[in-house]
Amino acid sequence: MGIAILGLLTSCLKDQEDIFDKSSAQRAEEAIAANYQVLAGAEHGWLMQYYPSPYRTYGGYNVFMKFTADGKVTVASDIEFPEATAESYYKITQSAGVVLAFDTFNDIFHLFSTPDAPLGGDTGTGWEGDYDFEFISVAADKIVLKGKKTGNYATMVPFKDDNWAGYINTVGDIEEDMNFPKYTMKVNNVDVAITKSERNFAMTYTTATTDTTIYVPYVVTDSGIQFYEPVNIEGKEIKGFNYAEGTYDFKCSNDESIVLNGIVPPLNETFVSADWYIAYSAAGEYAQPRMKMME
Repeated sequence: MGIAILGLLTSCLKDQEDIFDKSSAQRAEEAIAANYQVLAGAEHGWLMQYYPSPYRTYGGYNVFMKFTADGKVTVASDIEFPEATAESYYKITQSAGVVLAFDTFNDIFHLFSTPDAPLGGDTGTGWEGDYDFEFISVAADKIVLKGKKTGNYATMVPFKDDNWAGYINTVGDIEEDMNFPKYTMKVNNVDVAITKSERNFAMTYTTATTDTTIYVPYVVTDSGIQFYEPVNIEGKEIKGFNYAEGTYDFKCSNDESIVLNGIVPPLNETFVSADWYIAYSAAGEYAQPRMKMME
């Protein structure tokens, strides 16, 4: 009986070994080599939609990356000046999956993760962004990554040309035009009140039985606002909103019956609710010397 069981186990093990004609180490090495090739193969670099923070508190950001086959990466982002770029190194390793690691400090990309909190957040943690990512899927036209620390997904697509700064400037203009202190939206006759913090909407609405608030992180693109993932309100799926120049009303990108309405509060409400300060740079020739004396 014991010999029969041993023979069965041996047979099962042999069948498992026969599933692959290469060892796991060989397959990992080949995946690493292939991923280096795909990353370096994008002529004009990649556009990543990147969400720092485990709770995506600060929303999403556009990050441009151009990789070389020998381990260098050049980075730009809409978190910095449009023309600014920073070079550092990256590597692809095997660590419970194939991992893309930005293992030397990059003056732009590591702003999202440095504990010095240059962008805000708590000192000692900052925005808690990822710099090590697991490859989820890899193709010449799209790469999907998952942050090792936050678990957030980041998508990368090849960019169309070398004008990264042009895209970043467009995103900045659209964000400014779509930026309001408050918004409203109607979904299936339910009124939704919206406020924002960083790139994150707080959507509040009331139905017959419940009061609900949902938090919706988003990234600003060259066509408007795109949510990290679709949200469902009253049976309607919402993926984001398209920008329209010269209007306060922005149609849902996947359902034009839903419109995001920007609200400009009355002047007295603005005075009460906003924080005000005197800007030295905006003061005149008479005021600036006197402001200097007060330092």
